[in-house]
Amino acid sequence: MIYKLRIISDEVETFMRVIEIQESDSFLVLHTAIQEACGYNNTQMTSFFVSNQQWEKLTEITLMDMHDDENKILIMNSCNLNDYISDINDTLIYTFDHFNDRSLFITLTAIKDEEIDCAYPRCTHKAGTPPEMTKDDDISSLFNDLLLDDDFSDDDFIADEDFNEYNDYEDDEY
Repeated sequence: MIYKLRIISDEVETFMRVIEIQESDSFLVLHTAIQEACGYNNTQMTSFFVSNQQWEKLTEITLMDMHDDENKILIMNSCNLNDYISDINDTLIYTFDHFNDRSLFITLTAIKDEEIDCAYPRCTHKAGTPPEMTKDDDISSLFNDLLLDDDFSDDDFIADEDFNEYNDYEDDEY
């Protein structure tokens, strides 16, 4: 069977993607399809959350194993869609920007028979521009701004040979 998933954003009202995917595909396959449909950079950390009808996050499925000894970690490549969603109107949250807690909202809108001669997953509808993957105010932009700032000069930094005068302690004291 094929799942028809509608993907929307709370940031861009005109944005929508519709992805058709095999029900037995992994969350990693869906992740890749979303990345391609939105033109996102796949080097960013992302997660899916199984959610309820009020969009409350219930179960997290991560891209990589984060080695949490206290909680069981679910990984995208080992979790199949039909193990977590199976009914029309089931929902998922796709967090694509953890630093700013930004997400896409996914609803299972139809379950249909597989079409012969079609490759899945496939994006069957694109509307609007997806939200930017990272916001300008994220931490990497701050670092990039510092690196590109013309206000810094070589005089602003302490030379290696002058650094010792700032260290008035003996190594064996600590």
